[in-house]
Amino acid sequence: MHPEKVSVVIPARNESATVGNVVAALRNHPLVDEIIVVDSASSDDTAARASAEGAKVIRLEQAGFGRAVKAGFAAARNAWIFKLDADMTNVSVNWLSLALEQIEPNVGLVKAYWVNKDDPLPMTNLALKPTIKMLIPGLSNIRMPTSGIYLCNKSLLTGHVLADDFVFDLELLVRIYRLNYEIKQVDLGIVLDCIKPVSNYIGMAGDLLRFLHQQGKVESSGPLMLVMAHADDAEIWCGGTIAKFLSAGGHVELWIATGDAIREQEAKHLLQIYNNISLNFLRKQEFEHFDNPETVALLSEAITRVRPKTLITHHYSDDHPDHRTCYDLVCGACMKISDDKMPNSIYLCNSYFQNTSSGSGFRANTFINISAEAELKYRLIQQHPSQDPAHWINMARAMDGLNGAKCGVSAAEAYEKISFYSAPSAQEYL
Repeated sequence: MHPEKVSVVIPARNESATVGNVVAALRNHPLVDEIIVVDSASSDDTAARASAEGAKVIRLEQAGFGRAVKAGFAAARNAWIFKLDADMTNVSVNWLSLALEQIEPNVGLVKAYWVNKDDPLPMTNLALKPTIKMLIPGLSNIRMPTSGIYLCNKSLLTGHVLADDFVFDLELLVRIYRLNYEIKQVDLGIVLDCIKPVSNYIGMAGDLLRFLHQQGKVESSGPLMLVMAHADDAEIWCGGTIAKFLSAGGHVELWIATGDAIREQEAKHLLQIYNNISLNFLRKQEFEHFDNPETVALLSEAITRVRPKTLITHHYSDDHPDHRTCYDLVCGACMKISDDKMPNSIYLCNSYFQNTSSGSGFRANTFINISAEAELKYRLIQQHPSQDPAHWINMARAMDGLNGAKCGVSAAEAYEKISFYSAPSAQEYL
């Protein structure tokens, strides 16, 4: 089941000796209707060589492998992208044909692997594959996790913030795996590329292993559950945290306490951006009708069934009465849950500049760096047009910037971690 058309994306930095041949080898494939070379701050004539062979050239002033690939993906007009590096010396149009043969309805990525007798793949064989086997065993069958040649469906990555550096190819592999799409592999035979000294891989290996370590933590962290009063509260107060968790491959359970038909429909737009999120509406009635055992029991059953490691809800001193009621609902639900089934951590989110209000009860003790996810958060808020998104985006920008200033980043979301069952020690005397 071939796609109708394929875009080719080739990141390149100072590859004038080989980039022209790479472009020429693929330009006549019947399904290729554009070849995009992203010149990543080259100091040679890489761009001119690529353009002379018919490629569309994008010039970047700032170098960065992932940054270059993302620029190519963004410019590509087709969903299916064939990505390869610019330093290959024996590129064959058959490589793309072999990858296309692997496409089936649930396939999201076709990873290539090959043989180069002069390259023992030290980083892959000694570091990455053993680490993946330990931390993400579902990917232990991938022959070359960081191979630079693959065919992927870029539309599956909408809403995901991927790395700007050499982690990009590995992160793309993990993201598509986490989204439950099938990953195929194809053997290209002998591939000749520019072999670098082992010393060149030291910094890169460190970045890749740090990424895998973080993925291992997500693999075992369990779902994140949010219980929010209204359909737009999750994006406004916790949107960056949600984006960060989902981009790391986690699963999110979002429970909305109430909402009318319009706001419910707006909330469902989130599902068009993220596949790994469950959206649930607790009760379709207003908050003045929520103070009853039935609603508390429904939420208690949901928490017991989901078994989240982390739960986020509104703060008990929130300025909005519905938010306070939502906190009360969570407390009532947790009172019905045994200690062994409780979330490991409960966080209360910050809203309406509570942390600057005189006498506010909000005491931030946890900050989540959302600098990379901030713009995505503001786009998520845009999907609630009934709630004046411009107003809420401006408020969110101000709050995220203020929280970021407190912890030394450009944007952050603030939470107060609480111990639900904790109590002060009993005193002997008053």
